[in-house]
This record gives sequence, C-alpha cells and structure tokens, in this order.
Amino acid sequence: MKVPFNLWMKVLPVIVRYMETRRLSYCMIGGVAFHILTSERVDTKDIDLVAPSFKLSVDGLRDLANYLQSNGLFVASSRLLDQPGGAIAQVIVGLEPPYLLGVEVFTKIYGKSAYPLFKDVQTKRLSFGEINVVSPASYIALILSEPSGIRGEDIHRIEVVAETCSVSPWSVAEKLSELNLLGIASTNLVDQASRGGLTPFLEKLSEILGVKK
Repeated sequence: MKVPFNLWMKVLPVIVRYMETRRLSYCMIGGVAFHILTSERVDTKDIDLVAPSFKLSVDGLRDLANYLQSNGLFVASSRLLDQPGGAIAQVIVGLEPPYLLGVEVFTKIYGKSAYPLFKDVQTKRLSFGEINVVSPASYIALILSEPSGIRGEDIHRIEVVAETCSVSPWSVAEKLSELNLLGIASTNLVDQASRGGLTPFLEKLSEILGVKK
C-alpha cells in the first residue's frame, strides 16, 4: 500500500538530517526524486536513496534505525535485504495506520558503482531545507534499467521528467553508458516496444542506442 504524500514528507527531513550528521554523500532516487524534480505530488511505498559510503552492516543498519526512532519515528523492523544487484539497508517505519513506509539505502546501482550518479547530482530546496537528488537524465536512466522491466507508471514519469526538466535523449544515453547500464536498458526498451510501444522520446533514445526492435 502506497503512503500518502503528506505522510512520507514528514519522514523525509529526518532522513536528510541523518545523512548530513553522518557526513554521508547521498542522493534521492525513485518516487521521492520524481516529486523533487517535477513538484508533482505522489504517493510511494518507499523513500529510496543512494549513499555509497553507508556502512552496509548490522551496525550501520542499527545506527540508522536508532536515529529514526530517536527522532520520534516508530521503527517496525529493520534488515539487510538481499535483492538482484546486491544488498540494501531497509528500515520499515510505521506511520498512521495502516501505513508502513520503507526507508531503503542503496550503496550500488543494480550491482554496479553508484559514483557516476554523483557527477551531476542536483541540490534542491524544499520546505524543510536543501536536499540532494539525482539529475533528471540519471533518473530516467535508472528507470530504464530496472531489472523487472518498464511499467506503465514509469513511462508517464519519464515523459513528465523529460518535458519538465528539458532532458534530451542524448543525455540519457550518455548517463546509461557512464553507469554501465546500456545492456539492461536496451533489453527493457525492446520489451516495452513489443508490449505497448514507445513514446517519441524513447523512440529517439532507442535509435541513439542502436536498439533493434
């Protein structure tokens, strides 16, 4: 069940303060990044962020969970979660019933180095202060490289980010190359073309990548 915008936004400042107090480089991805880049309010199941230097261990997980709890949040559970591409730290925060919000910290992107994301990270100002977010081109590149494929919701978000932030297909192609994600993105584009077709933006990107549909 997705958590309403007004609820997860109460948790976001605490996560940002944690990263800042621990002096960890980070950037937001996923649904939170979509909101920051477009100002479109969305509900989400998770607050996802990338922090390459986060200690992916029991101690690191405990430190994050304790910080959230000491700042007034109810921690329902915490664990190191194995998934395709490597482990992540996951803390589940209980909000107003029946909502549970996942806080998920990635140190890698689909098993590959996340450092290319930080080449062009953007700093935006929200109501509570500044926050770091992936660039629009990086956001689109990550969606296209999702191991489970491209969803209908993803197509909408790609189009909104591309239009709102004036993203060119060339910049996305460059970012896919930097992140070493050209293979999975190309596979996903072929699959999407066969299932539901491609938007003009994705058609152009496929052409740039030399994808054979």
